[in-house]
Amino acid sequence: MQIEELQELHLEQAEAKYHLRPGLVTIDELVLRSPNIRLTSSGTVAFDGTLQLNSQLAINDRIRGQLFKAIRDNFHRIDDPGYSAIEFQVGGTIERPSTNLVEQVVGRDISSMLNSFFGGKKDRPKKKKKAVEGAMTAVPSPSLPPEAALPEATATPSPVASP
Repeated sequence: MQIEELQELHLEQAEAKYHLRPGLVTIDELVLRSPNIRLTSSGTVAFDGTLQLNSQLAINDRIRGQLFKAIRDNFHRIDDPGYSAIEFQVGGTIERPSTNLVEQVVGRDISSMLNSFFGGKKDRPKKKKKAVEGAMTAVPSPSLPPEAALPEATATPSPVASP
């Protein structure tokens, strides 16, 4: 996204509140905060390393203003004045975490975001293709049985007169 703060994150706050149960760490609240960005998360980490976290990425209006409109629109206003946020999940394991953050930030309709970025128009349905397919299925094509097919042309020698 070419936002410097996302490339070089300087945290003002990094805090976790959690409690332990047999085989499970429950994260009540995890907060990572920089001057313009806040990441919060809660959920569980199993002793086998399995993650199940519900998270929120909040950005202030300055950062939000630097985003493409299609991405910016995926962030919603929250109670914290001057901030907008997007929810996402973290799963997988501690060794191989996975998240749906990119899908949430970019949105489900990537093509509309790309079209708005390049100034294109929205995709229109392809009516011609459907009309051609319909015509092809509506008109039966004649088929000949193999014995009715024309024989291959072969060269036959012409008779030569003998003296």
